[in-house]
Amino acid sequence: MNEPSAFPAAPALVRLPDPAALFERRAARLAALAEGHAAPEWLRLLARIARGQARAVREVPLRAPRGGRDDSLSPTGREGPGEGASRLTPRDPAWRRMLAVIVDAAHAPGLPAPARDALSLLASEEDDRLEALADVVQSGAVAPDLVACAPFVGAALQAARAALAAGLAPAAPGAAEREGACPGCGGPPVAGVIGAEDRLRWLSCARCATEWNVPRVRCTACETSASPEYLHVDADPGAKAEACPDCRTYLKLFDLAKRPGAEPGADDAATIALDLLLAEQGFHRAAANPLVGA
Repeated sequence: MNEPSAFPAAPALVRLPDPAALFERRAARLAALAEGHAAPEWLRLLARIARGQARAVREVPLRAPRGGRDDSLSPTGREGPGEGASRLTPRDPAWRRMLAVIVDAAHAPGLPAPARDALSLLASEEDDRLEALADVVQSGAVAPDLVACAPFVGAALQAARAALAAGLAPAAPGAAEREGACPGCGGPPVAGVIGAEDRLRWLSCARCATEWNVPRVRCTACETSASPEYLHVDADPGAKAEACPDCRTYLKLFDLAKRPGAEPGADDAATIALDLLLAEQGFHRAAANPLVGA
């Protein structure tokens, strides 16, 4: 009989996404957060987009990554928000079919005119124009007249990348050169959670939804060891921003002990008041949330 180990197993450093389950959980969380929120219809729209993501990853197949990964999931650990757009091509054209599923799921009575116009445009746009729009969304330089399209395109790109990340072999995620870079695709974190019991700090990739453990409390953008500032608003318990005094970048962290059920993408979108507070003090986000487009 094997003797039990005297030491507990080391925690996993990377958690690859289960896309359908992730997006269903995100949709449910957004619907719950809409109750009593200052912008409930907006969060309900995001919930429909997340349900569309879940449908899309179930219904639309992607080509198998070559050698266990795809060109769009090749980590370098060096890219910040909006960088490396060319490295993320060629995209699997299946993302456009995912976009069609998401657009269909987002429709509902009473949508504001910008959202209706965006859905109409995306449903009728030609493939080359959609690819150009995807490039712009990836770069973060979306023209004002196309801003309403960004959440739908961003959601489709994220769904495609999450589906690819889920197919990586367990050993495939590389050891990123920076703690602030996703080991699956090299993307930046959108937000993170702190475990309720183990207090582990997990960051969630803005691009492919891979999660990775970052134990050290230091800026994930510039890696300075300067003590971060922590800011919060009373209306959002369990949500705080870890803000770097050197590079003026911030990352939201959600404490599951104080905010049960938090999901990084959903809770980030629902805590806009915290973003406004940080902007007033001269800080900027580490990465855009694909559901929000900013």
